[in-house]
Amino acid sequence: MKRFRLLLSVLSSSFFLFPACGTVDTAPGGSPSAAFVAAGVDGLEPDGWRLLELSPETGLRVYGMALPAPERASVRALYNAVLVDSTGDSRSLPVAGPVQDVRIFEDKDRTLVAILDANGGLILWDARSAQVSKLATDVFPGFGFSPDGMYIAYAAGPSPEMDLYRIRLDNREILRLTNENGSVGGPAFSPDGKEIVFVSSLGGYPSLAVIPSDGGTTRRVTNATLPVNGTPVHSSRLAPFPDGRRGPLWTDKGFVFENAAGVYRISADGAISGHWPDARFPVVTQGRILVHDGRSLVPLADPEVNP
Repeated sequence: MKRFRLLLSVLSSSFFLFPACGTVDTAPGGSPSAAFVAAGVDGLEPDGWRLLELSPETGLRVYGMALPAPERASVRALYNAVLVDSTGDSRSLPVAGPVQDVRIFEDKDRTLVAILDANGGLILWDARSAQVSKLATDVFPGFGFSPDGMYIAYAAGPSPEMDLYRIRLDNREILRLTNENGSVGGPAFSPDGKEIVFVSSLGGYPSLAVIPSDGGTTRRVTNATLPVNGTPVHSSRLAPFPDGRRGPLWTDKGFVFENAAGVYRISADGAISGHWPDARFPVVTQGRILVHDGRSLVPLADPEVNP
Protein backbone atom coordinates (compact mmCIF):
# COMPACT_ATOMS: atom_id res chain seq x y z
CA MET A 1 0.00 0.00 0.00
CA LYS A 2 1.27 3.42 -0.84
CA ARG A 3 2.83 5.15 2.13
CA PHE A 4 3.58 8.82 2.60
CA ARG A 5 4.83 11.24 5.21
CA LEU A 6 2.33 13.44 7.05
CA LEU A 7 3.42 16.15 9.43
CA LEU A 8 6.53 14.13 10.23
CA SER A 9 8.41 17.13 11.54
CA VAL A 10 5.70 17.59 14.18
CA LEU A 11 5.17 13.96 15.08
CA SER A 12 8.74 12.69 15.14
CA SER A 13 9.89 15.35 17.62
CA SER A 14 7.25 14.54 20.20
CA PHE A 15 7.40 12.80 23.61
CA PHE A 16 4.98 11.35 26.15
CA LEU A 17 4.74 12.92 29.58
CA PHE A 18 4.22 9.55 31.29
CA PRO A 19 6.50 6.49 31.52
CA ALA A 20 6.03 3.33 29.52
CA CYS A 21 3.83 0.69 31.12
CA GLY A 22 4.64 -2.80 29.90
CA THR A 23 6.18 -4.01 26.68
CA VAL A 24 4.78 -4.52 23.23
CA ASP A 25 6.07 -7.03 20.70
CA THR A 26 7.65 -5.47 17.66
CA ALA A 27 5.23 -5.71 14.77
CA PRO A 28 6.25 -6.53 11.20
CA GLY A 29 6.27 -4.32 8.15
CA GLY A 30 6.78 -0.90 9.73
CA SER A 31 3.86 -1.23 12.12
CA PRO A 32 3.98 0.26 15.65
CA SER A 33 6.85 -1.01 17.77
CA ALA A 34 7.95 -1.18 21.40
CA ALA A 35 10.28 1.74 20.79
CA PHE A 36 7.29 4.05 20.66
CA VAL A 37 6.10 2.92 24.09
CA ALA A 38 9.46 3.96 25.55
CA ALA A 39 9.66 7.27 23.67
CA GLY A 40 6.04 8.25 23.30
CA VAL A 41 4.40 11.17 21.53
CA ASP A 42 3.46 14.67 22.58
CA GLY A 43 1.61 17.29 20.57
CA LEU A 44 -1.13 14.79 19.81
CA GLU A 45 -3.11 17.07 17.56
CA PRO A 46 -1.08 18.97 14.96
CA ASP A 47 -2.74 22.10 13.61
CA GLY A 48 -5.90 21.37 11.68
CA TRP A 49 -6.02 17.67 12.57
CA ARG A 50 -8.25 15.95 15.08
CA LEU A 51 -7.29 12.79 16.93
CA LEU A 52 -9.99 10.25 16.05
CA GLU A 53 -8.49 7.09 17.55
CA LEU A 54 -5.40 6.03 19.50
CA SER A 55 -3.87 2.72 20.53
CA PRO A 56 -2.01 3.89 23.64
CA GLU A 57 0.30 0.90 24.02
CA THR A 58 1.89 1.44 20.60
CA GLY A 59 0.90 4.95 19.60
CA LEU A 60 -0.89 3.90 16.41
CA ARG A 61 -3.26 6.78 15.70
CA VAL A 62 -5.90 7.94 13.27
CA TYR A 63 -6.06 11.65 12.48
CA GLY A 64 -8.96 13.33 10.71
CA MET A 65 -9.22 16.62 8.88
CA ALA A 66 -12.80 17.79 9.38
CA LEU A 67 -14.87 18.49 6.30
CA PRO A 68 -17.76 20.96 6.04
CA ALA A 69 -20.88 19.78 7.84
CA PRO A 70 -22.77 17.36 5.58
CA GLU A 71 -26.31 18.06 4.50
CA ARG A 72 -27.56 14.67 5.69
CA ALA A 73 -28.83 15.17 9.24
CA SER A 74 -28.00 11.58 10.16
CA VAL A 75 -24.28 12.14 9.56
CA ARG A 76 -22.68 13.98 12.46
CA ALA A 77 -19.26 14.70 10.95
CA LEU A 78 -16.98 13.60 8.14
CA TYR A 79 -13.19 13.46 8.06
CA ASN A 80 -10.41 12.88 5.59
CA ALA A 81 -8.44 10.42 7.71
CA VAL A 82 -4.99 8.83 7.83
CA LEU A 83 -3.38 6.11 9.95
CA VAL A 84 -0.14 7.26 11.60
CA ASP A 85 2.34 4.88 13.23
CA SER A 86 4.97 5.42 15.90
CA THR A 87 7.54 6.84 13.47
CA GLY A 88 5.17 9.39 11.97
CA ASP A 89 4.80 7.28 8.83
CA SER A 90 1.25 7.45 7.47
CA ARG A 91 -1.14 5.46 5.34
CA SER A 92 -4.44 6.44 3.87
CA LEU A 93 -7.43 4.35 4.93
CA PRO A 94 -8.68 1.81 2.34
CA VAL A 95 -12.05 3.48 1.75
CA ALA A 96 -13.29 5.71 -1.02
CA GLY A 97 -13.90 9.19 0.34
CA PRO A 98 -14.23 10.51 3.90
CA VAL A 99 -15.04 8.56 7.05
CA GLN A 100 -17.28 9.09 10.07
CA ASP A 101 -15.48 7.04 12.72
CA VAL A 102 -12.56 4.65 13.29
CA ARG A 103 -11.54 2.09 15.95
CA ILE A 104 -8.30 0.13 16.36
CA PHE A 105 -7.65 -3.29 17.87
CA GLU A 106 -4.10 -4.58 18.28
CA ASP A 107 -2.44 -7.67 19.66
CA LYS A 108 0.82 -9.42 18.79
CA ASP A 109 -0.74 -11.07 15.75
CA ARG A 110 -3.22 -8.53 14.43
CA THR A 111 -3.76 -4.86 13.72
CA LEU A 112 -7.46 -4.46 12.93
CA VAL A 113 -9.04 -1.15 11.97
CA ALA A 114 -12.81 -0.77 11.89
CA ILE A 115 -13.89 2.13 9.69
CA LEU A 116 -17.29 3.75 9.25
CA ASP A 117 -17.53 5.27 5.79
CA ALA A 118 -19.59 8.29 4.77
CA ASN A 119 -22.57 6.11 3.81
CA GLY A 120 -22.79 4.19 7.09
CA GLY A 121 -20.89 1.12 5.92
CA LEU A 122 -18.82 -0.60 8.61
CA ILE A 123 -15.56 -1.84 7.08
CA LEU A 124 -12.88 -4.06 8.61
CA TRP A 125 -9.28 -3.54 7.52
CA ASP A 126 -6.53 -5.92 8.58
CA ALA A 127 -3.64 -3.48 8.34
CA ARG A 128 -1.01 -6.26 8.35
CA SER A 129 -2.51 -8.51 5.68
CA ALA A 130 -4.17 -5.60 3.80
CA GLN A 131 -7.47 -7.52 3.68
CA VAL A 132 -10.58 -5.33 3.56
CA SER A 133 -14.17 -6.48 4.05
CA LYS A 134 -17.56 -4.87 4.62
CA LEU A 135 -19.32 -5.95 7.80
CA ALA A 136 -22.62 -4.05 8.02
CA THR A 137 -24.67 -1.13 6.70
CA ASP A 138 -26.68 1.72 8.27
CA VAL A 139 -24.20 1.83 11.16
CA PHE A 140 -24.00 4.80 13.53
CA PRO A 141 -20.73 6.35 14.77
CA GLY A 142 -19.53 4.84 18.03
CA PHE A 143 -18.67 1.12 18.03
CA GLY A 144 -16.08 -1.04 19.72
CA PHE A 145 -14.03 -4.22 19.60
CA SER A 146 -14.30 -6.92 22.25
CA PRO A 147 -11.18 -7.36 24.42
CA ASP A 148 -10.12 -10.43 22.41
CA GLY A 149 -10.79 -8.81 19.03
CA MET A 150 -13.34 -11.48 18.10
CA TYR A 151 -16.39 -9.20 18.00
CA ILE A 152 -17.51 -5.67 17.27
CA ALA A 153 -20.55 -4.13 18.95
CA TYR A 154 -22.34 -1.38 17.03
CA ALA A 155 -25.61 0.48 16.65
CA ALA A 156 -27.43 0.31 13.34
CA GLY A 157 -30.75 1.09 11.71
CA PRO A 158 -32.55 4.11 10.28
CA SER A 159 -32.01 6.96 12.75
CA PRO A 160 -33.52 7.44 15.26
CA GLU A 161 -34.89 3.86 15.27
CA MET A 162 -31.63 2.04 15.95
CA ASP A 163 -30.69 -1.11 17.80
CA LEU A 164 -27.57 -2.69 19.20
CA TYR A 165 -25.82 -5.52 17.33
CA ARG A 166 -22.78 -7.75 17.81
CA ILE A 167 -20.89 -9.23 14.87
CA ARG A 168 -18.43 -12.11 15.14
CA LEU A 169 -15.49 -11.29 12.89
CA ASP A 170 -14.39 -14.79 11.89
CA ASN A 171 -17.73 -15.96 10.49
CA ARG A 172 -19.64 -12.64 10.17
CA GLU A 173 -22.48 -13.93 12.39
CA ILE A 174 -24.64 -10.99 13.50
CA LEU A 175 -26.63 -11.01 16.74
CA ARG A 176 -29.30 -8.40 17.42
CA LEU A 177 -29.12 -7.44 21.08
CA THR A 178 -31.87 -4.84 21.60
CA ASN A 179 -35.34 -3.98 20.32
CA GLU A 180 -35.91 -0.59 21.89
CA ASN A 181 -37.62 1.33 19.06
CA GLY A 182 -35.41 4.27 19.89
CA SER A 183 -31.85 5.52 19.75
CA VAL A 184 -28.97 3.49 21.11
CA GLY A 185 -25.28 4.12 20.72
CA GLY A 186 -21.75 4.10 22.02
CA PRO A 187 -21.38 0.39 22.91
CA ALA A 188 -18.30 -0.88 24.75
CA PHE A 189 -17.45 -4.35 26.04
CA SER A 190 -16.67 -5.19 29.65
CA PRO A 191 -13.05 -6.22 30.35
CA ASP A 192 -14.07 -9.91 30.31
CA GLY A 193 -16.19 -9.47 27.17
CA LYS A 194 -19.32 -10.86 28.82
CA GLU A 195 -21.34 -7.63 28.88
CA ILE A 196 -21.76 -4.47 26.81
CA VAL A 197 -22.46 -0.99 28.13
CA PHE A 198 -24.24 1.42 25.79
CA VAL A 199 -26.36 4.55 25.71
CA SER A 200 -30.06 3.69 25.73
CA SER A 201 -32.88 6.13 25.07
CA LEU A 202 -35.54 3.94 26.69
CA GLY A 203 -37.95 6.26 28.48
CA GLY A 204 -37.14 9.17 26.20
CA TYR A 205 -33.81 10.24 27.69
CA PRO A 206 -30.28 8.90 27.33
CA SER A 207 -28.98 6.58 30.05
CA LEU A 208 -26.12 4.16 30.45
CA ALA A 209 -27.37 0.58 30.22
CA VAL A 210 -25.77 -2.87 30.28
CA ILE A 211 -26.74 -6.03 28.42
CA PRO A 212 -25.09 -9.48 28.23
CA SER A 213 -22.93 -9.68 25.11
CA ASP A 214 -24.69 -12.93 24.12
CA GLY A 215 -28.11 -11.28 24.47
CA GLY A 216 -30.51 -11.01 27.37
CA THR A 217 -32.15 -8.45 29.62
CA THR A 218 -31.06 -4.82 29.59
CA ARG A 219 -30.54 -3.10 32.92
CA ARG A 220 -30.17 0.63 33.31
CA VAL A 221 -27.14 1.86 35.21
CA THR A 222 -27.93 5.57 35.30
CA ASN A 223 -31.39 7.10 35.74
CA ALA A 224 -32.54 3.69 36.99
CA THR A 225 -35.25 5.15 39.24
CA LEU A 226 -36.77 7.35 36.54
CA PRO A 227 -39.85 6.27 34.54
CA VAL A 228 -39.54 4.44 31.22
CA ASN A 229 -42.99 5.31 29.88
CA GLY A 230 -42.09 8.63 28.31
CA THR A 231 -43.06 10.79 31.28
CA PRO A 232 -41.20 14.13 30.96
CA VAL A 233 -38.22 14.46 33.31
CA HIS A 234 -36.41 17.69 34.13
CA SER A 235 -32.85 17.74 32.80
CA SER A 236 -31.47 18.39 36.28
CA ARG A 237 -32.48 14.83 37.27
CA LEU A 238 -30.63 13.17 34.41
CA ALA A 239 -27.17 11.66 34.75
CA PRO A 240 -24.43 12.63 32.28
CA PHE A 241 -23.78 10.37 29.30
CA PRO A 242 -21.30 10.19 26.41
CA ASP A 243 -22.53 12.51 23.67
CA GLY A 244 -19.84 12.01 21.04
CA ARG A 245 -18.44 9.21 18.89
CA ARG A 246 -16.65 7.39 21.69
CA GLY A 247 -18.44 5.06 24.07
CA PRO A 248 -17.56 4.56 27.73
CA LEU A 249 -14.44 2.84 29.00
CA TRP A 250 -15.40 -0.01 31.33
CA THR A 251 -12.92 0.00 34.23
CA ASP A 252 -12.74 -1.58 37.69
CA LYS A 253 -13.86 1.76 39.16
CA GLY A 254 -16.80 2.27 36.83
CA PHE A 255 -17.56 3.74 33.41
CA VAL A 256 -15.34 6.58 32.14
CA PHE A 257 -16.46 8.71 29.22
CA GLU A 258 -16.28 12.15 27.64
CA ASN A 259 -18.97 14.70 26.84
CA ALA A 260 -19.08 18.46 26.31
CA ALA A 261 -18.61 19.05 30.05
CA GLY A 262 -15.39 17.03 30.32
CA VAL A 263 -14.63 13.49 31.45
CA TYR A 264 -16.94 11.69 33.90
CA ARG A 265 -16.68 8.49 35.88
CA ILE A 266 -19.89 6.68 36.76
CA SER A 267 -19.82 3.96 39.41
CA ALA A 268 -21.47 0.56 38.94
CA ASP A 269 -24.53 1.76 40.87
CA GLY A 270 -25.00 4.75 38.54
CA ALA A 271 -23.58 7.50 40.78
CA ILE A 272 -21.14 10.15 39.55
CA SER A 273 -17.82 9.26 41.18
CA GLY A 274 -15.61 11.70 39.31
CA HIS A 275 -15.67 14.69 36.99
CA TRP A 276 -12.65 16.24 35.26
CA PRO A 277 -13.96 19.33 33.39
CA ASP A 278 -10.77 20.10 31.44
CA ALA A 279 -9.95 16.56 30.32
CA ARG A 280 -10.97 14.82 27.10
CA PHE A 281 -10.38 11.71 25.01
CA PRO A 282 -9.98 9.10 27.75
CA VAL A 283 -8.16 5.89 26.83
CA VAL A 284 -7.05 2.92 28.92
CA THR A 285 -3.69 1.17 28.87
CA GLN A 286 -2.34 -1.48 31.22
CA GLY A 287 -5.09 -0.70 33.71
CA ARG A 288 -4.47 3.06 33.72
CA ILE A 289 -6.80 5.76 32.44
CA LEU A 290 -5.11 8.44 30.34
CA VAL A 291 -6.72 11.66 29.14
CA HIS A 292 -5.84 14.37 26.65
CA ASP A 293 -5.02 17.56 28.59
CA GLY A 294 -4.87 19.73 25.47
CA ARG A 295 -1.26 18.90 24.62
CA SER A 296 -0.53 15.27 25.44
CA LEU A 297 -1.82 12.17 27.21
CA VAL A 298 -1.48 12.24 30.99
CA PRO A 299 -2.74 9.86 33.70
CA LEU A 300 -6.19 10.63 35.07
CA ALA A 301 -5.27 11.59 38.61
CA ASP A 302 -7.19 11.63 41.87
CA PRO A 303 -8.46 13.51 43.69
CA GLU A 304 -10.98 14.29 41.00
CA VAL A 305 -13.27 17.28 40.89
CA ASN A 306 -16.66 16.14 42.13
CA PRO A 307 -19.85 17.92 41.03
